[in-house]
Amino acid sequence: MEINQLARPTWVEIDLDAVTNNVREYTQMLEGRAIIIGAIKAHGYGHGLVPLAHHLVSNGIPILAVGSVKDGRKLRKSGITAPIQVFGNSFPQSAHLYAEHNLMPTFYNANDPQLYQAYLREDVPLKIWIKVETGLGRLGVPLEEVETMVAFINNHTPYIIDGIYTHIGARAALGDPSDRAFVDQQWERFEGLATRLKQSGCNIPYFQAASSPAAISMPQTWMNCISIGGGLFSDPEPMIRKIDLHLQNAFKALRSKLISVKNYKKGEQIGVYTLTRDSVFGVAPIGLGDGLSAKNKDNTVLVRGQRCSIRGSISLEHIRIDVTDVPGVSVGDEVTLIGKQGGEEITVNEICQRLDISSAQLWTSINPSSVPYIYWRDGGIWAIEESE
Repeated sequence: MEINQLARPTWVEIDLDAVTNNVREYTQMLEGRAIIIGAIKAHGYGHGLVPLAHHLVSNGIPILAVGSVKDGRKLRKSGITAPIQVFGNSFPQSAHLYAEHNLMPTFYNANDPQLYQAYLREDVPLKIWIKVETGLGRLGVPLEEVETMVAFINNHTPYIIDGIYTHIGARAALGDPSDRAFVDQQWERFEGLATRLKQSGCNIPYFQAASSPAAISMPQTWMNCISIGGGLFSDPEPMIRKIDLHLQNAFKALRSKLISVKNYKKGEQIGVYTLTRDSVFGVAPIGLGDGLSAKNKDNTVLVRGQRCSIRGSISLEHIRIDVTDVPGVSVGDEVTLIGKQGGEEITVNEICQRLDISSAQLWTSINPSSVPYIYWRDGGIWAIEESE
């Protein structure tokens, strides 16, 4: 399929060559000391799922991590055979789905082993991961209960512990002494637990604490496994950086096309606007339903390499664009909301500053059920992911 064959001409473009570069940067940094888990929760941080997963596996990522059983099942149906960890987002009642699709659940409550056995036959094996609470106040088994839980799993269940993890996140990248004290305490707690488990003779393949920011800012947290999510797609830009990586932005563009172009006379009413000159307005099929923020009202897009203003409120499925000053504008012209066009560019950072949001908030705001994802690799379109 080509772009001009899309049923609705609005799409995201992802640069897989940038992802390849970023995987290579982290791999070279690790020098074989740890493996990388490719964390592609939340629709791959807004960068898509199935083609992205296949690309990561082809670039040597040995384990994938997703946010739901649904995503794990989708990857299995697409032919992914690599191990898939599922972060803690489900009840034990879904245990049969992990078994059916060879997925690794996260145990984040101390009684999860017993509960999973209650919903599966007692002889059904699973590989599992244990999430440990080290201070975030989110999911995780309390530190003081982990060793008893591990012993129960090893002695009374058919489950195999593939890894134990916690999350040292964005605060590892901040310069405030209180942030540093917090993540240092997280690390001290988790490292102590790992040491005790190893000394007790537990054969647990992986221990993971570092996320993208911690991997760069706190290399002592690498252990033998790091979980990289946002760092696969851009530079997390930590304020405290002990290692310099040359990471690239993979979110290449958000584009649409003009499906209507009309001429209006001075004095006519267009929405809430009374035109002060003869004008030309175009309409592009992208709106609130696609994840475009209402705060984009009166912001600019690119048409034929020129900045043009969105006029009026953002509709559910459309925006109106003042293209009066664009010579030769016509139906079918490309509209760039993020990305390069001609000599102009609207960057992710520009949009984030406009809307006062983070890049992750922007990426994940796109609705994949209405907006297809086009993947570029080696200078051409490699795959298209489109919801049915």
